[in-house]
Amino acid sequence: MTKLFTDFKPADYDAWINQIKKDLKDKPLEALESNPEKEISIKAYYHPVQDQFNATQSSLANNFSKTSNNWSVRREYQEGSNAEILIDLNEGIDALSLVANSSEQFSKDQNGILFQHIVSDVRFENNEAALEIPVAKESHLNFDIISLNAKAGELKFSMNDFIAFYQKRNHNKTIWIDGFSYGEAGASTIQELAFTLAHLNEYVHALKESGAELKSINEKIILELSVNDNYFVNLAKFRAARELVGLLFSGYDANFKSENPIIYAKTTSRFLAVNDRNNNFIRQTTQAMSAILGGCDVLTISTLKSSKMEEEILNQRMAKNIQLVLREESYFDKVVDPAAGSMYLENLTDQLIEKAWNLFKEIENKVGLISCLQNNTIQNWIEENQNYLIEKLRSGKQTFLGVNKYPSSLEKWTDVKSEQATSKSSFKALSTFSLESFHQAKTVVS
Repeated sequence: MTKLFTDFKPADYDAWINQIKKDLKDKPLEALESNPEKEISIKAYYHPVQDQFNATQSSLANNFSKTSNNWSVRREYQEGSNAEILIDLNEGIDALSLVANSSEQFSKDQNGILFQHIVSDVRFENNEAALEIPVAKESHLNFDIISLNAKAGELKFSMNDFIAFYQKRNHNKTIWIDGFSYGEAGASTIQELAFTLAHLNEYVHALKESGAELKSINEKIILELSVNDNYFVNLAKFRAARELVGLLFSGYDANFKSENPIIYAKTTSRFLAVNDRNNNFIRQTTQAMSAILGGCDVLTISTLKSSKMEEEILNQRMAKNIQLVLREESYFDKVVDPAAGSMYLENLTDQLIEKAWNLFKEIENKVGLISCLQNNTIQNWIEENQNYLIEKLRSGKQTFLGVNKYPSSLEKWTDVKSEQATSKSSFKALSTFSLESFHQAKTVVS
């Protein structure tokens, strides 16, 4: 069999660049370079020799262990939702997120659910529930005391509370790392990866100090990461996250073979809009695509809350159906790591790993994530990125379809105001960041 590429000489780099310049005509080569996020630099052209790309080695994130790219379609429920849950299970939802505050109510919420056939996670908000409420052995447990403290703006729980929970619930996966809240608050991708890793390290260090073995800790990790509007950056982010966890554990034991964590993906509210809201479905679809192609295990599509029942039903149905179409009709579950071998995406993945790791080390040099939350270092870094995003939105460098570009002339414009925290706290609380609320409505053509 003749190999096609052996009939052609490899492209000389200088000749290749000259051809690109010729094709660009009067535009400079820099026109093919961009910054999808602050501190991320990409270009639209890569050369295997010049960019030192080895097709057999791929990127640092050559760590996929999945045999298929299938994922679970997740929805979050509040208490008293059993009837709704049973309907959803018959219509394609196969990952449930339940809240457990009381044994009696939680028992009712679980009625008729066959946990052995689905993915499930249980959210706890207090010590008593976290320690005492009976749960299915298959469920992933979320008692992330660092996240609860960060969103409250005070130290409501101690690390001893978490260690007691970890020791009591030793049959479940219990180390839930809520990296999503950093992305939801406005962190950049590099920041979110670094904060998530530092967040995980707080638990790893405390558990090792309490006598837990590294292998046991590693087996119980669940990462929850956000999905924003940057398609390729999102895709690379989920690839990078696995490698960063492996790097962290190698710091404790160079010979330790780290397992890939379970990764939950959840789209953020950053680019959900009250105005021209049908564009949200397009945004949700592309965000879901990027997380799936990046290899997430479970995916939640966030929706806008509506006071109108018909809108709320539509939003929830679309959050489910978008994923079902991607799986059942677009076959996104068939190819594992489709980004492997793409010089553009391999380079982007490596860039995220390197820069997130460097920021993680900076956090550790400042005595760790918890200290950086208490003195508002993390929050101030996130605010810097918020301001960067707001400036891009207002200058038109960031397209927000239906908001700052092509707003609907058929709908009355609704001014969206950001909610200001009024309660006093020990440090700045993490809260949802929505770009639409920072748009200057006077620029909208009605």
